[in-house]
Amino acid sequence: TNQSGLARGYFDQAGLDAIHRTMAAHLEGAGAWLSGVFFCPHGPDDGCVCRKPLPGLIDQIVAEYGDVTGVPMVGDSLRDLEAGVARGCRPVLVLTGKGRRTLDKGLPETLGPVDVYDSLAGFVDQFLKDPS
Repeated sequence: TNQSGLARGYFDQAGLDAIHRTMAAHLEGAGAWLSGVFFCPHGPDDGCVCRKPLPGLIDQIVAEYGDVTGVPMVGDSLRDLEAGVARGCRPVLVLTGKGRRTLDKGLPETLGPVDVYDSLAGFVDQFLKDPS
């Protein structure tokens, strides 16, 4: 995730770590787990390579886990989808958050086919039934 709030001083690393721990605890309570959390701590004007839509975060994931070609890249913004497509991920748009606005603006053909779900939960339910 892009977490420019760190660079802008809206929250600190300890606060973000607490959010990640809470998220992991909720997932563990449901029988799931996180293998890792990848985020860009930079602001929009910092010129880093890890801020989406650049694929630097995806590159970090590839370095840690291997090829991500065909793996779903789920997001609610065009920049999420662009970062994933740059490394061969399958774009999945969820309509929660900024997703509805993203869809309403129109998706560029450069993304190829994009799967669209009403929510992350809707995507997860379908993915668990059929991960292909």
